[in-house]
Amino acid sequence: MQSVMWVINLRMTSATMFSSKVFVSAAVVLIAAYVLAEGCSKLQDVGSLTVSSPLYAAASRNDVARIQELLEYPRMIKEIDVGSQTGPLGAVSSATPLIAAAGKGHAEAVTALLKAGANPNAPFTLGLGMVFTRTPLHVAADEGHADAVAALLKAGANPNIPQALGLGLTFSSTPLYDAAANGHTEVVAALLQGGADPNAPLTRGLGMLCSATPLYEAAAEGHTDVVATLLRGGADPSAVFTLGLGMVSSGTPLSVASQRGHTAIQMMLNDTR
Repeated sequence: MQSVMWVINLRMTSATMFSSKVFVSAAVVLIAAYVLAEGCSKLQDVGSLTVSSPLYAAASRNDVARIQELLEYPRMIKEIDVGSQTGPLGAVSSATPLIAAAGKGHAEAVTALLKAGANPNAPFTLGLGMVFTRTPLHVAADEGHADAVAALLKAGANPNIPQALGLGLTFSSTPLYDAAANGHTEVVAALLQGGADPNAPLTRGLGMLCSATPLYEAAAEGHTDVVATLLRGGADPSAVFTLGLGMVSSGTPLSVASQRGHTAIQMMLNDTR
């Protein structure tokens, strides 16, 4: 199951460490998926329910020559989005070759797969997407793989598809949010240029538990260059972070930058008032 878990990121940043109940519920769902995969595999004589395609293996190691060789076969082109699957038809988990390449920053492999017709938006899924989904663009953006992000956007990847836990009811965040939270300025700029919504928030419980914009998180983490890039890209400096719909706690990018002593960011945000 390790090959499944590497692509999952349920961000616990400074702006969103607030509710143990939320993370317990998320953990229960993920543990259930893990137990299903691990428990079922022990019932099989072959020892595993996971099957990976040759194309997935080649993409994982950035073996472009092997990718091109495999794509000479019509069947491989037809099944270009079939990668690593656990359970019948990937019912437990499913990851495309493009996911494997994007997550490791293999821009050459990403480009080769996209040129051959790989779907840039085909997600990694748990439980047929009902438990968790995450696109190749999200995986690459979160890790700061700027070249892979650029290739995916050029091929039509949608920068506004969020990763979602429990169909988004438990947790949801965009590629821009995670890139901003991690301080990946080049990726943030590319996503904004590619049409990412600068104000799309991370939400937990559909925003009723928590809502935080990329700008708020970047300000909280002290990512000065990211804050500047987001402001140029149309981020709203007055957008409010809320906990419990604001009844428990709330704040703005300016207030959190001031509280954390991020003076340069504080000055920058003051200039927008």
